[in-house]
Order: sequence, then C-alpha cells, then structure tokens
Amino acid sequence: MRSGNDGLLVILAPQAVTNPATVAKQLTKRKRSTGKPIIAGDLPATARVEVAGKVNRVRSEGREMLTEAESKNILAAYGIPTVPTEVALSVEEAIEIA
Repeated sequence: MRSGNDGLLVILAPQAVTNPATVAKQLTKRKRSTGKPIIAGDLPATARVEVAGKVNRVRSEGREMLTEAESKNILAAYGIPTVPTEVALSVEEAIEIA
C-alpha cells in the first residue's frame, strides 16, 4: 500500500479466472506486512456489471482514482450507506441542488 493511506477497502468482483481463496491469502500477507486495516467484501452478482462498467470507464480515461461521487456509487452497489452527494458543474446547478 502507498504511504499516506489509513487502510484498504477491497471489493471482490469474481470473474471466471478469479480465485477468492488466493485473493484472501494475498490480502492476509499484505495485512501482516503493513499492519493497516483491510476490509474485504464480495460484490453481489447483480451489481458486478454496473461496478465493472464504472471502473472500466475510469481506467479508459487514464485515471487511477475515483471521484467522491463515483466512490459513493460503488459503495451503494454493495449496500454500504453514504451521505447523499450531488455534483454541480456550475454555480446555477449548485444553487439548484442547494
């Protein structure tokens, strides 16, 4: 893990070539080497396509990090509650949202 991180949230979206046991073993090794908390979960099948599409879009844009809104959408796909967030692209939109 990069320095400056407090922990790691791993969302497993298994595919045909994914071995969840191998992933768990690697996460255990990482936990031991960093001492930082690691939280892992499995993505419900119904949300896998949605999340994969969002992650692929971010990667195709050459980005390595999600925006706050993108992160919250992915957490919502897992059923993890977050505070409501809306993105305004102009002053007028911000006034309308407020």
